[in-house]
Order: sequence, then structure tokens, then C-alpha cells
Amino acid sequence: MADRCLHVETIMRSTSGGASCAPPWQAVLFPAFRKLSGRAHYRELGENLDDRERVLRGSQGFDQTLAEVAKLETALGIGGLAKQPPGS
Repeated sequence: MADRCLHVETIMRSTSGGASCAPPWQAVLFPAFRKLSGRAHYRELGENLDDRERVLRGSQGFDQTLAEVAKLETALGIGGLAKQPPGS
């Protein structure tokens, strides 16, 4: 187990060198996990999580949540942040 943890740490350090405005879990953790688990297993895990989300939130769960977040962002005056360049 310790070897595997060290391997994950090594991958995370090697993939975090470039500047990115993506959150750390997208820019570092997900790519490191994909390298460690392999593309097929990573894809299968994603499909399983999608299936689980449909069971928990219904067939429109993701789209509904996305719409709710967009409404909250607009209400808070921060809508459209994804369109803004970093540092603006």
C-alpha cells in the first residue's frame, strides 16, 4: 500500500508543473488517478458513477444541478465566470 501511495504522490507531482485555472482535483488528482488505474478502469468507474447519479437524482440530475448552480451564480452576480480569463 505504501508503494502505491508513493506512486500516486509521484504522479501528482509530475503532472502539476503547468499553470492551470482548473481546480486541483481536475488538473492533478483526476489525471493522476487515471494514470494509476488505467483508461479502461477509469472509464468504467465514470460510467458506474453516472449510473449511480441517475439512481440518486433521476435521469436529469446533472442537468438540473447545473441549472441550479447557474441560477445561484447569477443571483450572486458571479454568473459566467467560466468565460472570464484567469486573473481578470
